[in-house]
Amino acid sequence: MVYRTVPQKCTFTNVAGGLNIPDKEKLQIDLEGGKVYYVQCDIKSGLFTDRMEMTEVMESTARRKMVGVIPDRCNGTK
Repeated sequence: MVYRTVPQKCTFTNVAGGLNIPDKEKLQIDLEGGKVYYVQCDIKSGLFTDRMEMTEVMESTARRKMVGVIPDRCNGTK
């Protein structure tokens, strides 16, 4: 996802639903102007439950994991 914004403190929230109560994961980042941020979401499996974990990653990590990924067009940008 590409998210464009002005410099500000921003909280990204990820919600997973299912048969259990929805799990929420939040990541708060102080965004600076003109900088690009990369956020990764992983699923961590436990004995009885799975949980989401969001972390900010370096550009090199993000580019390696995004090989072959095509950006969505849900906001109409080209």
